[in-house]
Amino acid sequence: MQLLKSANYKTVPWKNGGGVTREVAHHRNESLHPDFLWRISIATVAEDGPFSAFPGIDRSIAVLAGNGMVLETDGHSTTLMKDGAPHIFDGASPVHARLIAGETVDLNLMSRRGFYRHQLIRLPVEGPVQLEAQSGLRFIVFNGRAQVSGNAYFFTAEPLDCLICPAEGAVLQIEPDGFFDIFLVFIHPAA
Repeated sequence: MQLLKSANYKTVPWKNGGGVTREVAHHRNESLHPDFLWRISIATVAEDGPFSAFPGIDRSIAVLAGNGMVLETDGHSTTLMKDGAPHIFDGASPVHARLIAGETVDLNLMSRRGFYRHQLIRLPVEGPVQLEAQSGLRFIVFNGRAQVSGNAYFFTAEPLDCLICPAEGAVLQIEPDGFFDIFLVFIHPAA
């Protein structure tokens, strides 16, 4: 088990200047595909504009901070807010983002179709939570400060830190400092 600290994430500015992406974790296997097979990242969207296209990728996105944004995809509008459910879409679709009122920070989960599938779940926490690691639960992203403990480990998670989950069946005790969301990241090999 390992805690990935947000201060150590690799930060890359967008080519169009509209924001930055911080890579949390990814998986590559060049014998299967030259690019990532799955990726978790955190993006700061600073202005309205298009999303990059990712053909062959399934994407989930959830707002972590800010007033949210409206995504225009194939003639449909989807409003993403901080307390809303993650939005799932085809990475190849042309997407234009319009910020509602200022900069927005979001969590992105991508998986390459035919290799992996994923699920992103928002879990509000306001008091101690006990979680049993389930099949496919690979990461927990914290949107606030919490103490995390288990059999032989203890971590202090800061906002945007990411916990690599223990083996299935292990029990995690999470004690949040206030009310915030954690995000459960499930990644499974494609059937």
